Amino acid sequence: MDWCRQKNRVTINLKSKRRTFRLGIIMSATITCPACRHTKHNLSEVHDNYRIMDCAGCGLHFCEPMRGGEEEFYKEHFVYRKLGSSTIKQHFDAAANRANRRLLQMVGKTGRILDVGCGFGAFVKYSLDKGYDAYGVDFNNNRIKAGRRLFDLGERLIPGNIRDLQNFEHSRNSFDLVTLFEVIEHVEDPAGLVKDSREMLRDGGLLAISCPNEARWQPTGRIFADYPPHHLTRWRPDTLRWFVEKFGFKHIKTELDCSFSNLIWVAYVNRSAKRKQSCSHQDNQGEITANSTNVRRFKKTAFSLIKLFSAPFDLILKAIGVGTMGMRVIFRKT
Repeated sequence: MDWCRQKNRVTINLKSKRRTFRLGIIMSATITCPACRHTKHNLSEVHDNYRIMDCAGCGLHFCEPMRGGEEEFYKEHFVYRKLGSSTIKQHFDAAANRANRRLLQMVGKTGRILDVGCGFGAFVKYSLDKGYDAYGVDFNNNRIKAGRRLFDLGERLIPGNIRDLQNFEHSRNSFDLVTLFEVIEHVEDPAGLVKDSREMLRDGGLLAISCPNEARWQPTGRIFADYPPHHLTRWRPDTLRWFVEKFGFKHIKTELDCSFSNLIWVAYVNRSAKRKQSCSHQDNQGEITANSTNVRRFKKTAFSLIKLFSAPFDLILKAIGVGTMGMRVIFRKT
């Protein structure tokens, strides 16, 4: 269906089999971009009860309304439900990745670290093992409890949000590194998050932000989780850099995920998510069987082979700066 109105120049293209559809419209009213406060936006998509806006001022994609999922949403979402020891071990193994090793080297041999949105506390545990004084905060209390139990982190994992920590003794202006790994796209007030992070950092401290790269190559489609109320904002590298720098940070470097295997992984995950969403919440998806273990091993081996054979293509993508998944942007408090 196409519908045009002379005043607003609206074009609508509906696809009956999908829950989202693309539109183009210039908005003016009272909708304000959370990054630059601009009031002119393109209406990019509609998903459920959300409108996804493309800011004409800074290029940020943000939701209207800017209303994220409550704690219960994250407790019940199938991505976050499984709290088994095998899942937590996978998180710990992932925390020891090359990017995190490079990040800790930038901090120095010692330092105080705060991981915001820490989940199970995998990065906190990894940092402690490397000799750092590390803490984590997350509003998902179930994950805090699981991480405390399995990683033996005790009071180093704190339920709540970063603003709650400002009342703690020796917290403000005391951290050498604050990490926001896959956090900023979830929050309703990204400006407040960056300001609070700055309050926790000492002068010269580092802020590391990772999130999906909206400027990435997406031939296999958008990953299922990149929609509200899960993700409220979608950031391009230049938009994120400009946004954080205006709060008193200096940009250090930007790292893009450039791997052809990411495209295959997105296609697989989207298909798997669709199947899981159709399952009843009463299913015991945390049950581990010999068959499911073998399937996981097969998948891990298959993706390892895909990464190996796609390595030459990855070098080309990196050389020309084409991202395929997320990005990590590192700043220093000035």
